[in-house]
Amino acid sequence: MLASAYSSSVGNAVEDLQVGDSVKLTWTFVGWPGVTDVMGGSQMLVDQGVNVAPPYVSGAPHVLDYNPRTAVGIKQGCSDLDPATVCKMYLVTVDGRQALTNWSVGVRLPWLADSLIRSGVWMGLNLDGGGSTTMWTGRTDPAYCQSVPTVGGCLVQRPSQSTGERATRSAIVVLPSADTGAPAKLR
Repeated sequence: MLASAYSSSVGNAVEDLQVGDSVKLTWTFVGWPGVTDVMGGSQMLVDQGVNVAPPYVSGAPHVLDYNPRTAVGIKQGCSDLDPATVCKMYLVTVDGRQALTNWSVGVRLPWLADSLIRSGVWMGLNLDGGGSTTMWTGRTDPAYCQSVPTVGGCLVQRPSQSTGERATRSAIVVLPSADTGAPAKLR
């Protein structure tokens, strides 16, 4: 869907479009120079080094109870505009919903926030968790591999789905070098 602001003195660019016209979309994030992609999440866990995670109380939504979790956090150096400041990002997965196998019940959000703070996180966010919680690496080391999917590499945790990994629409990908663009199959 395309929309444009209404102005009586300027023609509406969207209304002037014809079938077959090309449209180029661009955007910027004010105050975030160089940012080209963003990803949303759910509950804030850490705000300026302080645990702000919502607690579980009786009757609270299931998302606040024990669950598998995926979280992302950044050190304070990522919050300024000085390119010389060291920036570190933390990606965390926690298994859950596997009490019957004595593996993991998951965690509640305040515990996850405290864990991030102990690691030095300044700002932290809970991402989609539950059956979507999966961390894969291209390396295979028996010290941390829990399973080896057909694509190679290994899962460093155990997905809560009995069928294994759940398909998701988004992922955080950490590359060993600069991104060269989408693979040809995905273009």
